[in-house]
Amino acid sequence: MATTKKDPYLELHEKFLYPLVRVVAQGAEKVAAGSGIVVYSKPRKGEDKYETFVLTNFHVIKPLITVEENWDTSIGRDIKKETRAEALVEFFGYEDTSWITDAMALRANVVAWDAEKDLAVVQLKATKRVEYTAPIIKPDDIRKKLRIFSPVYCIGCGLGAPPL
Repeated sequence: MATTKKDPYLELHEKFLYPLVRVVAQGAEKVAAGSGIVVYSKPRKGEDKYETFVLTNFHVIKPLITVEENWDTSIGRDIKKETRAEALVEFFGYEDTSWITDAMALRANVVAWDAEKDLAVVQLKATKRVEYTAPIIKPDDIRKKLRIFSPVYCIGCGLGAPPL
């Protein structure tokens, strides 16, 4: 029985381009947009609903975070209260492998952020499966598989542009 070899470019698209999304953050004073990558989309334990997480940069979602300091009379000191607005995560549709034909925006909540490391994670509110997730290298494999001169693919939604 003859086997057909999968197009290597299609495989690269599925691994790196199709999990790429644009994260849009519209805050009270500023709008930001930038790259995100779907890193997880699996069913919730014992359910048919999926949880999907997108890794992005803190500077992209920063307009969504506000921290207010208010006096709390019950404890007699200022306390900080953080509020987080919703992000939009845009998924792109492609034709002929690489050509963007459409986009769909889904709402997401900011679930974690680290300003110092410039990282953030948002979780989609939609509970349907996302087909493409980026492969993540396991910590134990870093020394075995990651080397100087390993191939690197640079794609993203720099300055809020569609994937390039």
